[in-house]
Amino acid sequence: MIELYAKQKLTMQEIAQIKDCAYSTINKYINKYKIRTRKPGFKKGHKFSSDHRRKISESKRGSNHPNFGKKSRSKKRYWVKCPDGTTVSMRSRWEVAFAYFLTDQGITWEYEPETFVLPNGSAYTPDFWIEKNHYVEIKGWLTEESQRKISLFKEHYPGTLVVLQRKELKALGIDLNKDYPGLPAPKHQCEQCHEMFVRKEKRQRFCNNKCKNQWIANNKSSDKMCFQQAKRKYHGNQCGSQNNATKLTEEDVRDIIRLRTEGMLLSNIAKIKGTTVGNAGNIIKGRSWKHVSREI
Repeated sequence: MIELYAKQKLTMQEIAQIKDCAYSTINKYINKYKIRTRKPGFKKGHKFSSDHRRKISESKRGSNHPNFGKKSRSKKRYWVKCPDGTTVSMRSRWEVAFAYFLTDQGITWEYEPETFVLPNGSAYTPDFWIEKNHYVEIKGWLTEESQRKISLFKEHYPGTLVVLQRKELKALGIDLNKDYPGLPAPKHQCEQCHEMFVRKEKRQRFCNNKCKNQWIANNKSSDKMCFQQAKRKYHGNQCGSQNNATKLTEEDVRDIIRLRTEGMLLSNIAKIKGTTVGNAGNIIKGRSWKHVSREI
């Protein structure tokens, strides 16, 4: 394993084909013997053409990006109470300081209420909306991308956008080194066990998957508002002839064992019989269709 994986730089799939076993088996032994794994990706030294790299970049740009228009999720969050009574999470202590400043001044504000689509296809969300259709952006430093977004926003959308950095915030009399009191993350009641929990998403209604599956089983229906898909239900076991995933007959099982004894690779057997390498391996090892393997 060390020779093939660590020195020759073969992938786990290639090693599995050489050793005629499943991919999961190679992965298990690499973890068992604590062989240092490589980062997932392409082979070392593999290079893409400039046209291919351009297509990859365009496929993830603008509205095609999976995080387009979504708020960034950083680990550190600061919960602050808004003037309307709701609580929002902020990513920066400077934003918290500015929010307390606006509240003390009696100014109505909202935090990231709207996302704007710019002409180049990117999304931009100002940090604060305050009275008279004014937007405020709190910045520690301005990157080229940030400057480009701000200039495009000012050109194509009405209203006023003000960028406040350290110098401007201090000029307003805001103490950026002060540790402002933060609120705990708001908790919501689970609809199944009625315990309080912190949401990971706005539409989350259950504290864990167990409560979600119990709620679906009791109500005999699923709900689109569930934050994750329900797990499959299994009735009885799936061993032997009850394995609906493979659709193998007893004759197919005997052929698999016979072909394996003749020296054929598991991958080829799986292709011939229309099943997976794992199912064929379980039949050979006697983990499924035990009564047939015992007879043979």
